[in-house]
Amino acid sequence: MTRLFTDRAAALDIEQVRAFDTVILKLSQNVETFARAALARSLAGITQGPEHVLHDLALDPDSSVAAPVLARGQPIADATLVRVAHLCGQDHLYALSRRRRLSERVTDVLVTRGDGEVVRSVAGNTGARFSEAGFTALTAHARLDAALAEILEIRRDIPPDHMAQLLAIAKSRAAERLIGEFAPDAVDAALTTATRDLAGPEARRARTDGAVVSRKAVAAQETSEQQIVAWVDAGKVSDALVALARAAAVPPEMVFRAYEAQAYDPLLFLIRSVRFGWGTLKHFIQSKPGKPPLPEEMNGAFEAFQALSVTTAQRVVRFTATRDHAQSTDVA
Repeated sequence: MTRLFTDRAAALDIEQVRAFDTVILKLSQNVETFARAALARSLAGITQGPEHVLHDLALDPDSSVAAPVLARGQPIADATLVRVAHLCGQDHLYALSRRRRLSERVTDVLVTRGDGEVVRSVAGNTGARFSEAGFTALTAHARLDAALAEILEIRRDIPPDHMAQLLAIAKSRAAERLIGEFAPDAVDAALTTATRDLAGPEARRARTDGAVVSRKAVAAQETSEQQIVAWVDAGKVSDALVALARAAAVPPEMVFRAYEAQAYDPLLFLIRSVRFGWGTLKHFIQSKPGKPPLPEEMNGAFEAFQALSVTTAQRVVRFTATRDHAQSTDVA
């Protein structure tokens, strides 16, 4: 029955969809969990799925059933999403946080009930909307979560007063880290070592006479967009990031930090600011260590890329670089 519906979904009118909705709902409530999970995966990608079936699957206590439709299923009423956010566990909330569009009613609950992973995920979701109370909660979380603070700093809808708080948090954190861990004359060497290691063992630079190979080697080569992509494809991610930093006229450590960030937005702003294409951003995202991005994550990144203007990206990159420079100057 599900295959019959999915094969014909695009050609069905509203009444026909409702008929399938009634039948599939009755059948799906009397099958085992693994079958309901398979049903959820099948229906999650349908543009206009059977509403009552999706509602039922979204409220399933087993996250293997609920997660696919919470992340992608359309349509699901906002009231259902709010109910899930209030009642369900962290696996449900994480799936919900990745949904392409989220209202303030839903995010208000996610930022109060969600764990760190959920909060970072929803904060990095460009389709999520936050109320004043939601931004207040996010800013409070950011005081204890540096990764969350970096995600929030590049959101385009952060209210000015919350952005001021985030900048103060970042300044304080940078001062504590550098003063606590490094002598002033060791900061540059530490940053060089960090940029070498961030991309993983396969991208670490060779050593010559006990020193990291100079970044002048990259500067002397052609750094066109095509060359940068070629380096990424060859596993030379560190070289590609240094070249991107040169193209954007920002410090390499800023670009490595963007690449390491859990959200894709910092990298998106850098690549858009130098007028590189979607393909370049896609190569960088796919080269990141860990689990490969899900299709819906890539779709979200593509939509964000299309929506972001070069002018806005350049303004954000300049602002971030200026802020980082001011912080380092203050610390020194």
